[in-house]
Amino acid sequence: MREWTKTIAEYIAQREGLCVDDIFLVWSCKTLQNRKAIFGCTRDQQLWEATYNGDKDETYIDRYQKFSNWVLKEVAND
Repeated sequence: MREWTKTIAEYIAQREGLCVDDIFLVWSCKTLQNRKAIFGCTRDQQLWEATYNGDKDETYIDRYQKFSNWVLKEVAND
């Protein structure tokens, strides 16, 4: 799993024009032949989700950017 996440982090850094040290692993898991990982960036508020489909031997990467942040101080319990 470490090799896969390292490869994805290097790919993201190269594609986005970042240093690989700017990319960090937030979360990852492996289920059967499939993998999923979420990466963050120290420079901006972007996230990448990488999904490996073991049946097709393909990896898909989605990029997300934080647009807003809301604070809920109190949530009513029904």
